[in-house]
Amino acid sequence: MKRILFVLGLLIGGFGVLLYQWVKPIDNDPYFFLSPKIAEGHPINIPIKLYKKGDSINFVFWKTPILSPKLLYLFPVSPPSSHIILNVVQDKNTKLNFYPTEIFTHNGPIKNIDNFEIFRVKLYKVNSDMSEYLISDFIHRNNIVRSSDAFTITPVPSEYGQYRLEVTVLGEWPELEINGLSYFITIKTYVNN
Repeated sequence: MKRILFVLGLLIGGFGVLLYQWVKPIDNDPYFFLSPKIAEGHPINIPIKLYKKGDSINFVFWKTPILSPKLLYLFPVSPPSSHIILNVVQDKNTKLNFYPTEIFTHNGPIKNIDNFEIFRVKLYKVNSDMSEYLISDFIHRNNIVRSSDAFTITPVPSEYGQYRLEVTVLGEWPELEINGLSYFITIKTYVNN
C-alpha cells in the first residue's frame, strides 16, 4: 500500500510540475499577454517608405517593466532604456557605393544635403479610459554636424503603459528608393553602458 501511495504521489507531483511548466508565463514575464511590447533584445520594426513624402505610420505599443541587469547577480547596473530610431537595413546581396548610415550625408545618394526636415513625430500616452494625451510633437531634422542624430528620433518615456506613435515623412527623396535597402522605424531597448 505504501508503494502504491508513493508511486501515486510521484505521478501527481510529476503531473503538477508539467502543468506548471505549461501554464507559467514565458520567461517568467507577467506581461506576456500584452502585445506588441518593448523587450530587450526584441526590437519592434515598423516599415516606412522614407523616399515617399506623406508616408506615415500609426503604431500602438506597450512599455512594461523590464528587469534591471545585475553585475555578478548582486549589484544593479544602469536600467534599460528604450528609444525610437530610424533603422536602415541593407540586403546581404546588395552592393552600394555608400554605407547605409551615410544616407543623409554628402557621401549618400542625396547630394544637396542641408538641415532639412525628415519626420514629423507625435508620441501619445494612452490612458486607462482609452483617452490620449500628447507627450511630444516635433519635427525631426537632419543634423549636419552630427549625422548620427538623424537616426535617433526620440526616447520612450520611463512611465509604463500604452503609447501611440505617429511618424510622417516630410521630404520627397526618390534617390532613397534603392533595391536592397529597407527603412524601418524601430522601437528598441538596450542597457546603457
